[in-house]
Amino acid sequence: MDFQSVNPLNVRINLISGNLFPMTTDNTRFPVVWKIYSAFVWFVISVIVIGYFFGLVNVSKRKAISDGMIGTVFIVEVFFMVARIHMRKNLVLQLIQNMNEILRVQDETMRRTVIKSLKLMHSPFKFYWLSGAVTAIIWIIVPVGTVFKRNFFFYEDYRLPFAISKQPFSTEIFLIGNLLLVFCSVYVLIKKAAVDIYMLNFVMLMTAQYQYISLKLKEVLRKEYSPNKLDETKRTNYSEIDFERKMEIKRICRHHSTVIRMSAMLKELLSLSFSLIYVNNILRFSFVGVMLLNTVMNQAYSIALLCLKIVKK
Repeated sequence: MDFQSVNPLNVRINLISGNLFPMTTDNTRFPVVWKIYSAFVWFVISVIVIGYFFGLVNVSKRKAISDGMIGTVFIVEVFFMVARIHMRKNLVLQLIQNMNEILRVQDETMRRTVIKSLKLMHSPFKFYWLSGAVTAIIWIIVPVGTVFKRNFFFYEDYRLPFAISKQPFSTEIFLIGNLLLVFCSVYVLIKKAAVDIYMLNFVMLMTAQYQYISLKLKEVLRKEYSPNKLDETKRTNYSEIDFERKMEIKRICRHHSTVIRMSAMLKELLSLSFSLIYVNNILRFSFVGVMLLNTVMNQAYSIALLCLKIVKK
């Protein structure tokens, strides 16, 4: 086992997203085709994000806060987390090298523990990506229904403010803008899922090491040793059982020391990203609350107008 082969989901989504985070200690392993693909994806997303920010400053404050801020928070989070990992590439490569040295130990207990830990993240992340992509697509294309009501549109008519042309613009431009927003939203979501899986992969591998240490200690303390394995010289200094147990415990302690050092490195790499995720989740839920409040108020206003019309009749 090694860092790359132990989690195929991490490898696949890393390539599809275009993040191209290190998977081995050799940075030249990514083919040129994937590097070109990654550059193209980043270029298209960057152009769309620029159009989004131009649109954000040219709409009303209510639209910018209710719809725009959710997209802004999400974009900042993804770009920061991806940039953070690439900026600390040397630390990432060191972590991968140390992890590979641990995983290449031929131990069935290690293999079972690692596989069991990583399996826990597969189904939730697949559901997270699929549900997130479907939700984002539906949320963005809802305003498309307005093409049947009028022939010109403004930046505020998009679900997310987007400046693709001078306003007002035609139906064709409006539809193209929605397609670009869908593309950008889905790919940003894929990038977010890829960076989350990459970080969680490190965390789960470290968790598996602590579980492995616990299992090996239990195994050593319960194991019965054969006195025939020791020569007479060793018997004069140690009891047969105590000598072998001491050797096993020393090896486990060395492994534990390595894991402790790696945990400190992982904390240095991920602590800022996890703090940003925590703050952004608070902001995201706050803006969702603002959106729901605006929706409820608009519906209440419409119902009130309808009731007034009925009363007048």
